Amino acid sequence: MKTITILLLTVFAVSINRCSSSDAKALKEDLVFEYDAQTRGSFSKVIIKNDSLVVMEKSLTKGETINYYPLTDKDWKSLVKEVQKIDRNKIKSYEAPTAKRNTDAARATKTRVIYKQEVYESNEFDEGAPPKEIKNLVDKIVSLYANAKKNK
Repeated sequence: MKTITILLLTVFAVSINRCSSSDAKALKEDLVFEYDAQTRGSFSKVIIKNDSLVVMEKSLTKGETINYYPLTDKDWKSLVKEVQKIDRNKIKSYEAPTAKRNTDAARATKTRVIYKQEVYESNEFDEGAPPKEIKNLVDKIVSLYANAKKNK
């Protein structure tokens, strides 16, 4: 009886491990994060997908640049952890706490979560002042972007 129990527990543990690793693989392949910030004089777009971070920037003084940065597995996992805390279907309904973007006092910003070709896009918000419901996710994206530029 002990042998059968051990055998069943082993099979169960292996099957759970396969499911979680296939879920992780699906997230790596099917999940993309985008962050856009713009005003009349500048534009930044950050695209994050599994192992890379792409930053496109355009300004009147510096012109247009595109930079690619590697993304660590640890950073990817922390980003996935943040998005799992959010109800993606409600992202569009979250309200911005400020409206400085309406007078060009802040860049107008949006973030998108793309999962299996479904796009979950936020309303516009002021750069640095996202809706509280997505604040941790936006802060994580911004910190990855800032660290990548700093370590360039």
